[in-house]
Amino acid sequence: PQAAPAPQPPSLAKMALDAVRGLISEPMKVIWYTWVGGVALSFCYVISSFFVAGQALSSAYGFSVVFEGLQVVAYSVGGTIVLKNAAYRSPLAIGFLIGLSFMLTLDMLVVAVLAGANLAAFPLPSAPAPAEGAVVAFSVMLFIVYLALTCMMILFKDVLVQQSPLAAEDEAAFPSRPVYDDGAYADDPASAPGATAGGYDSAVL
Repeated sequence: PQAAPAPQPPSLAKMALDAVRGLISEPMKVIWYTWVGGVALSFCYVISSFFVAGQALSSAYGFSVVFEGLQVVAYSVGGTIVLKNAAYRSPLAIGFLIGLSFMLTLDMLVVAVLAGANLAAFPLPSAPAPAEGAVVAFSVMLFIVYLALTCMMILFKDVLVQQSPLAAEDEAAFPSRPVYDDGAYADDPASAPGATAGGYDSAVL
């Protein structure tokens, strides 16, 4: 009898496809790992921005680069608190985080263009700050990371948002149905005491 053929090792494409399927099946883990990578890049950008601002020929450009770095730090700290604590992942918090992520995506694109223009005008050997190239690199990488985070948070917002019992609180604060004196809600406006077929109290009319 012929020997059974040796099993072939999985191809690189199949391994990559299996890895992608595994990541898609755990979107929260993908978002968190991407977020951690963005936090690491943000601190690298901030350090580079301080060096650029200290030697920049334009004070306005140095301020804009540093101010963008401070926004990135605030976004990283606030977003980490929201993502790590399920109690804070309300629809409002996730929506605010998505909006900030999209805004910083555009800001990083602007910073990359400005820093790249400075590099084009002043080559690296005579650049006003040797860290200018680092600012370009980190701003481009943050642009990609923030764009990916924005898309993932929009696609998987149902995974991020915790189903907290906010509906009952909203109903108590802004009731959409008539409320009796004992605090109970009417199932049908027409069934409320004194209501007519149209749902209005004839005594009031």
